Amino acid sequence: MRKEFFGNNLEDALNKASQRLGITVQDIKFKVLEGKFSRPFQNEKVVIVVDFDDNQETSKGYKQSQEEILARKKGDDDWARYFINEIFSRMGIQAETTVEKEVDQVVLKVKILNEEINLRRGGFRELRGAIQNLVNRTLSQKGENIKNYIVDLGGNLEARKKEIKNLAEQLIKSVVSKEKTVHIHLMDSLDRRIMHWALSENMGVETKGTGDKQFRILSVMPKK
Repeated sequence: MRKEFFGNNLEDALNKASQRLGITVQDIKFKVLEGKFSRPFQNEKVVIVVDFDDNQETSKGYKQSQEEILARKKGDDDWARYFINEIFSRMGIQAETTVEKEVDQVVLKVKILNEEINLRRGGFRELRGAIQNLVNRTLSQKGENIKNYIVDLGGNLEARKKEIKNLAEQLIKSVVSKEKTVHIHLMDSLDRRIMHWALSENMGVETKGTGDKQFRILSVMPKK
């Protein structure tokens, strides 16, 4: 595989590649791109292209298992499924993950096999979002992932859709009747996405997102 790294000088670029890939500077195979690279009002950067083996043993002592290597070769969906199962395994939890493809996203359905675990606890709701974020961020680093992965933990996604759709209907009535904008705080990315979908079906309101990450606000306003 190949990846580009930017630095203030060659040493800086090599150190960044070493830290990101987990290999020593001496083991990096690279070439320096010719030309000048800079952003407005910034110093020129050195750019190197690094060739590396995605399956190689790193200087940190980590070596991929044959199961992980095989999952990576099969593609992003298989690797995401393996990745999630491995996270739960290290937590002492047995999980089975299946892949369900939709038009604009891929749903990773996670079934927990431990009967004693209660998925309705608040901690598992936070865990679902954290795992979903890890999957998307890890795959996006490859520069090839254009998919949007949704994690459905314990089959709660459909129930959550119905719950938020009911909330959306109440919001629509309030916004339309009072002709005032309603601002919704502290919703995770999945809930906001479902809310957007539910509200988009109504011609009387429109939505707008502002802010960043966990502080993002969803505004619902009367359509003009």
